Amino acid sequence: MKIYLNNGHHLKDSGAVHKGHEESQMAIELGESVVNELSKFVEVLSVPDDLNLRDSIDWVNERATEHDFAFSTHFNSHSNQYVAGTEVYYSNEREKELAITFAQEVSKAGGFKNRGPRHDSSTWVGSLGWLRNLKCDSVLLEVCYLTNNEDMVKYDTQKVTEGIVKAIKKIIPQQVELPTREELQAEVSSLRKLVDDLLKLIVKLLNKK
Repeated sequence: MKIYLNNGHHLKDSGAVHKGHEESQMAIELGESVVNELSKFVEVLSVPDDLNLRDSIDWVNERATEHDFAFSTHFNSHSNQYVAGTEVYYSNEREKELAITFAQEVSKAGGFKNRGPRHDSSTWVGSLGWLRNLKCDSVLLEVCYLTNNEDMVKYDTQKVTEGIVKAIKKIIPQQVELPTREELQAEVSSLRKLVDDLLKLIVKLLNKK
């Protein structure tokens, strides 16, 4: 299973901007941290930051299989400065479970309000291409609100990274840890000794008869 990460927006599209904070730059910084940690236990590919949404989707689809997973990180904004928290968008029932896990882990790690999973039909555009057009399951993560002062005071790249990593660990198939060559050789030697001892015991019993 491979993981695909898209840093929300791209180098020519800053996304939401508020009080000097640019969504795309924050997403890129977070993405670098996340890839660093995820690559320790799973294969992760980061979508190039100079690709727009359509090209980002094509880039993933050229490489992914239906068994992989993709997520896109964003930072939200609202005309109401009191709206705050983490929300995760999905487009089908399989993805809803993934969105629940992401919302729980990221909000908990970052100390944000958990706004939970949101179907992409609830967005102002009616659907999200990142969710509808990929060949593998995916979610779109809105980490927190740039327009909420409390969220921005709480925001910490490392903490959010930890939340994302925990979410990924929960959704990827459990890896079976195979024994090393040395461990296998030791096991074989032990079995051989056991067989030899049994044969000796059998011969001894036969001789007594």
